[in-house]
Amino acid sequence: MIESLGQNLKTGGAMAGFLMGVSERSVLFIDEIHGLKLEPQMQLYRALAEGKVFLSGPSFGCAPALLQLPPFTLLAATTEEFRLTKPLRDRFEMILRFDFYGKEEIVRILQQHARVRNWIIEDGVLEQVAARSKGIPRHALRLLGTCHRVARSIDCTTINIQHLTDACVLEQIDAFGLDSQEQAYLRILASASSPVAPTILTARLELPLGTLRDVVESFLLRAGLIERMNRGGVLTEKGRAYVGINKSVGASPSSSASD
Repeated sequence: MIESLGQNLKTGGAMAGFLMGVSERSVLFIDEIHGLKLEPQMQLYRALAEGKVFLSGPSFGCAPALLQLPPFTLLAATTEEFRLTKPLRDRFEMILRFDFYGKEEIVRILQQHARVRNWIIEDGVLEQVAARSKGIPRHALRLLGTCHRVARSIDCTTINIQHLTDACVLEQIDAFGLDSQEQAYLRILASASSPVAPTILTARLELPLGTLRDVVESFLLRAGLIERMNRGGVLTEKGRAYVGINKSVGASPSSSASD
């Protein structure tokens, strides 16, 4: 398999070089394909539609030419499908949409991770870590790693609930895995009597708009804690209940925010 990140293929020439690495029935994988700009997207579309790559420029040392490619398979991953041109999207013969991991799946990943490292963990801890993961394995693994470091810092060989509580305090995350920025976002909405405009939220949180949209609001929307209205963000009924019962980080959740 030949792999690359979309943002690494910045030009049509870079895409051409990537495509020229294929051999008979090669598998190419482009992660974060939404990082491709228009020119490399066009180059890739031509390769998929015609089986040819367009070569030009001094880096190839030749006059403009079309090179026939052998049959190959392209795999791509993206969280921002809308950033691909429609012709390129339409060239993919199969589109698979993946959901976030469930709590039981996260627990199995954590169990395997702990088993490989010979970590001893009390019953119930992994379930609590999974409840704070937002359905994302790397979040769960990072938090479990913090739990392990907390346990080691006091020369304890078994990770227990208290270590998890202390880890949550260190990472400033609450019972649902919300970080300090997400918690602050919800408090701003809770203190307002009307929708809060994005400009106010970015100023209060000292964040650029892209970070607010893509990072802070992402899970809050998915969990049903907030809604985006024409005039700004508002808490849902679930969000108001969350703010009312979750005053401190590290509390044990009674239910998942994604239920």
